[in-house]
Amino acid sequence: MEAKTSTKKSAKTSKVVPRKKPTPQKSLSTKRSSTTKSSKQIASKKVSSTTQKKKKNILVIDGGGMRGVIVNRILMELEKYLGKGKPLHQMFDLIVGTSTGSIVATGIGFSKMNAKQGLDTYIANGKQIFGAKSTKLIPVPKYSSVPLETVLKKQFGSKTFADFKQSQPKVVAVATNLNTNRPYLFKNYDTTCAAQNDDHEFFCDEYSSKAPIWTAIRSSTAAPTYFASVPIDKGNELIDGGVLFNNPLFLALNESKMLW
Repeated sequence: MEAKTSTKKSAKTSKVVPRKKPTPQKSLSTKRSSTTKSSKQIASKKVSSTTQKKKKNILVIDGGGMRGVIVNRILMELEKYLGKGKPLHQMFDLIVGTSTGSIVATGIGFSKMNAKQGLDTYIANGKQIFGAKSTKLIPVPKYSSVPLETVLKKQFGSKTFADFKQSQPKVVAVATNLNTNRPYLFKNYDTTCAAQNDDHEFFCDEYSSKAPIWTAIRSSTAAPTYFASVPIDKGNELIDGGVLFNNPLFLALNESKMLW
């Protein structure tokens, strides 16, 4: 009995249990590396797509009459420290001006003036424009528009905004439609609300690209009680853009969304 028992025990102890083969790690690391590569590729595509978009520089100039002198002084500093030798019209993609800001905007965009030339224009013509008070018994408007119109016609002649459609920067002069109480824009480009998408809401204001530049500036600067309103087509009258948007920043952002 003892011999049999020892034989069984030895048989049990000598039995070899087969081990399971370990799962190869190569395929797992390959999957991880391929996932990492794909995520890097997606990230690089996003970076490249964002870097491809060129930043747009927008200049917004508000109203203020002879305070346009201050605007030009500030622009002289911008030219000096940020322009790096570039003229002002090459520094901006869009310039939007209200009232006296429309004079500065068109001077830069169409006449290619630098800030010093713009400053000299204000100093040379300020007394002439604001010196000719109305001769009416009740002086409303306070100033005659003839001197201002004379200066503008001398500078721009019969040129229209449309004559500068191919030039840079894009320029907007802001006026107010007295009949509709809404902004009326003069600009050297065309826009349409067909460009509207789910990301942005566009406000389609009336605009003209065919008006003479001097008429646009005269409309944008027609401050109530200071200068007479300007009649346009369909019996509408235009007054100073500052009545609604003395600082036209909102309008500039809206235009930029439609453009770019």
